[in-house]
Amino acid sequence: MMAEISFEEPIMGLITLILGLALLLANKWVLKGLRGSLVFRYPLISLIAKGKPRRSRKRVFLKLCVLVLTCIAASSPTVTVRRKVSREVTGEVEYSYRIANPAVVIVVDVSGSMADAIPGGIKMDAAKRAIQTFLAELQEGVDVGLIAFSGKIVAQVPVTSSRDEILGAVAQLRPEGGTMYSNPLMTALSWLKAYRYFNISCAIVFITDGLPADVHEYRKFLSEFSEAGIPIFSVYIGPEGDEGELETKYMAEKTGGEQHTADTVEKLVESLEELANRVNEAVGRLEVKTWVEEYVESQIPLSKYPLLLLAILNFLLWWISQREEGTFF
Repeated sequence: MMAEISFEEPIMGLITLILGLALLLANKWVLKGLRGSLVFRYPLISLIAKGKPRRSRKRVFLKLCVLVLTCIAASSPTVTVRRKVSREVTGEVEYSYRIANPAVVIVVDVSGSMADAIPGGIKMDAAKRAIQTFLAELQEGVDVGLIAFSGKIVAQVPVTSSRDEILGAVAQLRPEGGTMYSNPLMTALSWLKAYRYFNISCAIVFITDGLPADVHEYRKFLSEFSEAGIPIFSVYIGPEGDEGELETKYMAEKTGGEQHTADTVEKLVESLEELANRVNEAVGRLEVKTWVEEYVESQIPLSKYPLLLLAILNFLLWWISQREEGTFF
């Protein structure tokens, strides 16, 4: 912290100084003239004269102090305090891909129920078509991974820049088995945590048509996605109001993602197309929080302090005058 004293009205201080000096000189001449006209003889006049110079010097010194303080007060003194403060700055900026591209992991359910029909076709075929649409709409510069699961992980493609590799794996998917969420979500989390260490945006797109057998187990670590800043965008294939739909809503809400429900092939494709745009926004922009240091200046007026001293000195001058001369000045 730094402080600097300045005077806002230096001209007023100078004018006060000139007027004060003129007043002191005029006062001296007036008193001198009065002494010459009021001469009288007294046997002890020599003793009185000896004490006058001492008393006069004391009052003159006090008068000069009063004049100086009056000039300072008239100049409006202020102290400018300059101190360093830290403040948090939050902003959303376009992400610059310096270390690695943003990443999205597609987690798709391939359990036996995905062989069932919905209006417009078979769930599994609809999911494949929707994933193709999603990849086509996803912006360039975003890497993609794939995890297919049933009661276990049945296929996986680690995050890659090759969309063809993802499409090739999707084409080979076949529906069979049960439904367990824990293993595929934990695998996706382990892939993406490394990205978050470097503050790289990432997300998960989760596609399913059923309620998992491990509800309580997988829910225990949903908070890890939220803490890491990895949202889950979930899509439920089936009618609204199903327990599976409610579970995917819960998943999205707990991780800061978004939930969609598709009960037809057309709606599923539309949902994945819309999610591609939402994911583009989520991984293409980044909220940045940082602390910046800056100097803040504040001005504090000081006029009250010389005025306070001025009042004290005036009272002292009056008291000395009363005691020694019986006058105010």
